[in-house]
Amino acid sequence: DLSGKKLADYYKFLKTLPHVTSEDGFRKILENPPERFILTEATHKFGTIGITSFEPLSKEAQNVLIRFSGIFYQTYTRFLDLKKAEAQAREAEIEAALERVRAATMAMHKTEDLSGVAVVFLDQLNQLKLNFIQAWIDVFHLEDGYIDIWFSPLEGVYQEPRHLQLPSAIFEDTSIKSWRAGNKFSYVSLKSKDEVDALVAACDAGSGTDYFSHFQDILKLDRLEFVDANHKYGTVSKSSFGKATKEEEEILHRFAKVFEQTYTRFLDLQKAEAQAREAEIQLALERVRARSMAMHKSEELAETASLLYTELSRLGVKDFLNCGFVEVDEANNVQHG
Repeated sequence: DLSGKKLADYYKFLKTLPHVTSEDGFRKILENPPERFILTEATHKFGTIGITSFEPLSKEAQNVLIRFSGIFYQTYTRFLDLKKAEAQAREAEIEAALERVRAATMAMHKTEDLSGVAVVFLDQLNQLKLNFIQAWIDVFHLEDGYIDIWFSPLEGVYQEPRHLQLPSAIFEDTSIKSWRAGNKFSYVSLKSKDEVDALVAACDAGSGTDYFSHFQDILKLDRLEFVDANHKYGTVSKSSFGKATKEEEEILHRFAKVFEQTYTRFLDLQKAEAQAREAEIQLALERVRARSMAMHKSEELAETASLLYTELSRLGVKDFLNCGFVEVDEANNVQHG
């Protein structure tokens, strides 16, 4: 039973509700408020169902309200069951997407397979239908002064990985600084067309190329929100019109951790390939050494030169017409080959 100060406080509360101030019936009540309001609530497990009236409800009306409260309890129980089922289905969808990336990662046998895994990675992220304009993967090569970036597809076409040369203020002041600090996420908010244009200019200047030329149509905007999920080697990021939800952030973080595994495998393959290449080179050198040690006459040097050509060709050395040995006679200013 509201009256006096309680009623005044209730009116004050009503004026904060958008549907109250926008409907004629409520507005008329607030313009000429009655001196008494009765609030009647029937409780259920999750809350209440209430009726506002000018006079106390009859016993019959109260019983009807109680019965409706019981029905709404069943309704909300059903809602919670559906919500739980949807959450489980969403989790299964996310985990299946991550598993496809893991499978693509394990299928990598050469370092050049990394771009194919990046395509699978971004495609799976895209299929989860997060709210983003563009998503991408960054790998920082700070000691060498550049960043590798793989973008999600524009109009169904995947971009080749791009190299952004450093220094670049937009990256060093946000993504790189946050990454170095060990933060889980970093955020950038651009709230005007000038700020969006400044971002594009910074990226173009940092790359020395038409780095964002394919991005220009999308960036005809007056605001953008960026979120980066950091991993050991860089970030997984997205841009959108609004701030990322907690679910979106968590999905980005989980994808970032999976890409960390992908890039670790890439580095292992890179190391194995370097070791295999070194062994290949050493074997080629050993063949030339063995042929050299097997020489018994000076004219056999030509055969050794021929073997040198064969071994260089086998190693994949390109763009040479010939090779051999040259003897320099400085005293007579001549060469013999």
